[in-house]
Amino acid sequence: MQVTASLADGELHFVRTDEGDATALVGIHALASTESLPLTVEVTAEDGQRLSLATTVEVISGDYGEEVIHFSEETSKLLDPTITEPENALMGEVWETFTPEILWTDAFQWPVEGPFTSYFGTRRSYDGRISSYHAGLDIDGETGDPVLAAADGVVVMVRPCKCVASGGDRPRGRRADRLLSPR
Repeated sequence: MQVTASLADGELHFVRTDEGDATALVGIHALASTESLPLTVEVTAEDGQRLSLATTVEVISGDYGEEVIHFSEETSKLLDPTITEPENALMGEVWETFTPEILWTDAFQWPVEGPFTSYFGTRRSYDGRISSYHAGLDIDGETGDPVLAAADGVVVMVRPCKCVASGGDRPRGRRADRLLSPR
């Protein structure tokens, strides 16, 4: 069986489970406008029979909070597009990575226990204007606390990070982004 699909103008990529199910995941940008997106799916059986579906997916507004973030003059320089644009382009390439195989083995686990200090999707206001959102989830911890991998898998990038998200006024950390998985 072959499955193809598209959402709006983007092709959906499918992975197969051991049971033969076809699964595709798609992300919607946290700052996307609310609208209806066209979804088309076509399934072709081994004997050539085809089944098609055309419908819409409703993008609705999330219930995201807002963080007002104040930086020192030095840290504010990290918001300069000459820094943020190449950083965003590189991360976009990583997030677009796709493998047709599932490269993790078990359910994801929390890497560390602790209270959440910033949630995914939170709108970030720098100097009084919302200009981005938090693309992660921050969990409070102490220096030296053990941090576990969320699951077995393949890490595609670990590198020094110039971005504001790497710690603001703190020393720049390293971040590991994205297990290879369906996008």
